[in-house]
This record gives sequence, C-alpha cells and structure tokens, in this order.
Amino acid sequence: MLLYAITDRSWLKEGESLAGVCENVLKNGATFLQIREKDLDGDAFEKEAGELKELCGRYHVPFVVNDSVEIAMDIGADGVHVGQSDIRGRDIRASYADKADIIRNCVRPANR
Repeated sequence: MLLYAITDRSWLKEGESLAGVCENVLKNGATFLQIREKDLDGDAFEKEAGELKELCGRYHVPFVVNDSVEIAMDIGADGVHVGQSDIRGRDIRASYADKADIIRNCVRPANR
C-alpha cells in the first residue's frame, strides 16, 4: 500500500461529487480507499459506499468502510475500519473476519 486515501466530503468544492473526486484520486495513484462519512444517514452512506466500491473495483484498489460492519458486509467491501471506541475487535472478528480484513486504530502500544 503506497497511498491510503480517506474520504471527507467537507473538502468538496461546488459542483464536485465524491465519486468524481475519488476517481481522480485513484487515477493519480491512490492504492487504498476508505469511505469515512460521519454525517450521512445509513441509506445514503450505503449508496455512496456501494458506488465507491464499484469504482475501486475498476481500478483494482481495495476499499474499506469506516465504522459500519453491516454496510461493509452488505456491499461486499474489502474490509472495515474501526476505532478503539467503536466496537470491540473480537466482536467484529466473529461476524466479519472470514469475509474481509479488519483495520483497527492503535493509538498507543497498550491498545494493540
């Protein structure tokens, strides 16, 4: 993995779409994409995630969903990213580890 890109729609300029910006990022060398959209409702988040998953597939780039194991599973994402306070890692492994990768934040060595 050379360049890990994370979405943030607050940076979109007028007239830009998240998919359009992400495609540009992929064309310019991103080798991993994570959707991180804290302000979208569940349906909009799942729709956006599905579109980005398809886009990443065209570029052969892994795609992960932030915080939502359910959406990651529903769209067939390559993985799910969770922070320390989101869900205990072992709970996620029980439902998801056989299907894709789990990425977990480690803020300090004691949290590993």
